[in-house]
Amino acid sequence: MAAMIPAPRSRILTINGGSSSFKFSVFEVGDPLLRLLKGAINGIGQPERSFTVHGSTGSDDLSRSMALPDRAGAVRVLMAWLSEHIPPEALAAVGHRVVHGGAKYWEPQRLTPSIIEDLRGLTPFDPEHLPAELLLIEELSRHFPQTPQAACFDTVFHHDMPRVARLLPIPRRYETQGVRRYGFHGLSYSFLMQELARLGETAANGRVVLAHLGSGAIALFCQQAKKWLGAYAAVLRGLDTVVFAGGIGENAPQTRTRICDGLGFLGIELDDSRNAESAGVISADRSRVSVRVIRTNEELMIARLVSRALGLRASPKESEP
Repeated sequence: MAAMIPAPRSRILTINGGSSSFKFSVFEVGDPLLRLLKGAINGIGQPERSFTVHGSTGSDDLSRSMALPDRAGAVRVLMAWLSEHIPPEALAAVGHRVVHGGAKYWEPQRLTPSIIEDLRGLTPFDPEHLPAELLLIEELSRHFPQTPQAACFDTVFHHDMPRVARLLPIPRRYETQGVRRYGFHGLSYSFLMQELARLGETAANGRVVLAHLGSGAIALFCQQAKKWLGAYAAVLRGLDTVVFAGGIGENAPQTRTRICDGLGFLGIELDDSRNAESAGVISADRSRVSVRVIRTNEELMIARLVSRALGLRASPKESEP
């Protein structure tokens, strides 16, 4: 395949590094941003492993299985593909999803050696994700040394939650050491709230519960999620909207049914056929609470935050995310 991006400093590369998968996208700088391609390395360290790329024209599409025994091997595969298909001069910035920034970082930050060292010190807070994210940051710095990199923190959405919601039922002295609730999936939640507003959902300013259910959502989790819904309804004094998102939340009707079953007293009633189709609105017409399924887009949220934080100039070309 030929190099896909000839224009100078006109693209944002987003990296979403997880414990068993790496997702990436390339966006054209503009207002709005245009996603040119997306890719993923899935199943790192697992029996079923794959590397996929989907471009806007199909010319860069790729799907293959390969040996990916660990994160380091997956990083080498990703770097080899990026080196072949993305010239360094094409990139305006690289944006990373970083799960944890501790008490010091929550707003998007242009990465410096000092910040990277601070993040390395936070790995005990999230040993599952931060090492992989730091590995990606370091490797991309080597491959694209002249390209600014920025960290977008998953804790940003919940940073301003009330102190009573941040506190854990442990001795207060631990709070001074940074041990408290931070809230996660914040990039997804930021996107979902923007999407609710874009859809004209008046409840975006009302009592909303967002349920980002990733691959860790299993049957036992459904009972816990049901309890959380009830608890949030109590704190909010009712509900207007519930949104399901994430790999399980978007694609598993049975999981949504298990969570919502028996919550009619809260005003939640699903329409079985809509739910089976994973329609945009899955609640019954008579339901007092609107229940939605929205496909989240953390990569687009990263690109938006990076563009704003680094002051990237918008292209006059009209485009769509």
